[in-house]
Amino acid sequence: MLPAETARQVLAATPEFRGSAAVIFDRPGARQVIMERVDWEDPFRGGYFRRNREYIAEVAPLGDCLTGSEDPIQVMYAGNCAPMRAAMKSLEALSRARDFTLALTEYEDRDFSILDVLRRDVTKGKALAEWTRQRGFGRENVLAIGDNWNDRQMLEYAGSPVLMGNCIAELKECGWPITLSNDEDGVAAAIRNYAFDEN
Repeated sequence: MLPAETARQVLAATPEFRGSAAVIFDRPGARQVIMERVDWEDPFRGGYFRRNREYIAEVAPLGDCLTGSEDPIQVMYAGNCAPMRAAMKSLEALSRARDFTLALTEYEDRDFSILDVLRRDVTKGKALAEWTRQRGFGRENVLAIGDNWNDRQMLEYAGSPVLMGNCIAELKECGWPITLSNDEDGVAAAIRNYAFDEN
């Protein structure tokens, strides 16, 4: 979990991005996603909001959702790419930036981005390494499929990293195999070609 004090400091340091922020908790049922104000008709997030209405709550100011002893999973910002990059730069410049990890997901073709603020050293790669350790097999037996910045450490860990056909251009420079796009069932194709070796 992200320490509540770190989450408070992150929110306090980014007031200009508060409308894009959410605090995410690991809770059963209601109040898993807390926002200062929910725009149910948001062109990018409205569908998600409406489908998950029972789990979303509003708290203003947002930092007040962190007044108890419960630590959140993360603070998340979502919106257009340029503001989310600006939020990332703002957070990277904080004197306490070493207290958390930033994970950026960008969909430039839709001008939509998600910035996750996580506990220090939390990445998909570390989670995958722990998952395989608990199950007693090595990274050479792991197939990982990704498409964005936040997948890079996971792909670097996996013995068989595969990129989605619609992945960001910078990941393609890593030289990993590329499957079909999301719209073409790229995950299924990658499993057939790289896990089951049905070439």
